[in-house]
Amino acid sequence: MVITRAPHSMTPPQTTTPFSAPQWQQVQQLLGLLDQRQALWLSGYLAAGAPAAAPQVAPTPSNAALIAYGGETGNSESIAQALAEQALQQGIRVDVQDLAKLRTRQLSKRKHLLLICSTHGDGDPPEPVVPFYDALMADNAPRLEGLQFSVLALGDSSYEHFCVTGQQLDERLEALGGTRLHPRQECDVDFDEPAARWGKAVREQLPRSDQRGATSTITSAPAHSALTYSKRHPLSVEVLENLNLSHPQRTTPIHHLELALKSPDFSLAPGDAVGVLADNPPALVAAVLDACHLSGEAPVIVQDESMPLVQALRQHQDLTIPSTRFLEQWAQPSDSPILKQQLKAPSKAQRQYLKTVQVLDLLRQAPATPDPQALVDALRPLQPRLYDVANSLEHIDDELHLNVKAYRYDIAGRQESGIASQYLLTLEPGDTVRIYPHRNARFHLPDDPHIPVILIAEGSGILKMAVSMAPCEINWEGFSSSSADVSA
Repeated sequence: MVITRAPHSMTPPQTTTPFSAPQWQQVQQLLGLLDQRQALWLSGYLAAGAPAAAPQVAPTPSNAALIAYGGETGNSESIAQALAEQALQQGIRVDVQDLAKLRTRQLSKRKHLLLICSTHGDGDPPEPVVPFYDALMADNAPRLEGLQFSVLALGDSSYEHFCVTGQQLDERLEALGGTRLHPRQECDVDFDEPAARWGKAVREQLPRSDQRGATSTITSAPAHSALTYSKRHPLSVEVLENLNLSHPQRTTPIHHLELALKSPDFSLAPGDAVGVLADNPPALVAAVLDACHLSGEAPVIVQDESMPLVQALRQHQDLTIPSTRFLEQWAQPSDSPILKQQLKAPSKAQRQYLKTVQVLDLLRQAPATPDPQALVDALRPLQPRLYDVANSLEHIDDELHLNVKAYRYDIAGRQESGIASQYLLTLEPGDTVRIYPHRNARFHLPDDPHIPVILIAEGSGILKMAVSMAPCEINWEGFSSSSADVSA
């Protein structure tokens, strides 16, 4: 889920501070809820005292291109922010907004719309986008004859309904009278290159202002904010303990991990999640190298960074789920009749076939010795996994606790272990793991402390239920919204 958080560079002072540790955590949580305009106003309010009247905000120029994003993982937001910065450098006025906060009637006042949206689950719009999506699909949605638009649809081709939300939004904007500025671009999980091509193409279609660095509404993060930590810039933390909470004979054990958290900028609230960048098992990496007859020392490039092939396969590339692109790129060097036949099949049949095999199965069924870089380019990026936080930083501010359940699944007549849960369950004290904060406002406590709340944690075999008329008094220690491996 994507939540726009305001930039803030406030870090706990190294000397005497008037705030207690819990108070400072509350300050950081509040700042995380503010957008850039709200944070700026608050700083002036605190400096000058209560103003006589609410501040007046200059309206966004009507000719500013609207970049609207929606999703649940942060990918759409990161693309939107990068696109906005590139547009400003070219003198293009832009306004960046979250679809969760955008009203459909605002579109009728715009001339240009660049919409970036992912598809959630099995073809549903992301939860924060649902109100905008429903309003746009409604019979009383505003006409948009004066709007020029283009859609960047994000998805995962391993799911049947690939990029369907972006497709539906694209078709609906046209049905309401909008005109395509540029054809819709659909992206798989390896979206960097196609998203960059789309961004370059749409910027060429937008009008330039007379002045470079035109004004815009953009939420950006300074160097020391909590947003510094992301999938691209994770925080490496040390494992303090890895405790098995289950009976030794249980096939799907549950572990409690305790991680050292020394960074004051790693801001989390009860209900938030942590993104874990798991490594592929060394045995699987070795098997892939053997199947391709390649050396792990061969140099390759991943995201503009040079590294040995073994590191790319260990930390960056998905070695389990084969994509349609892998099928296309592997059919020729392997000269496999089976793969060539699958390439001729309808896309739905292709996706169904790819669900029955893993990357190593295809490498062994259709052997080939590719160029190391070609192998890396054919594989999907290894996706992070989200785990709910199992402790409150207000009580223990220098540790992060996770509850992880081992994940097992059947494929190709055998049983496999989930990559992330296998990685986490085998960590030992002293090992390091790469993580980043993932805000999950849907599971935060209500702002009104008088609303009754029932909390139930299910899925791991550990059941907890708390009923309270004052949620702020709930002890969250050990509580997790889901102890299971969310995406193993």
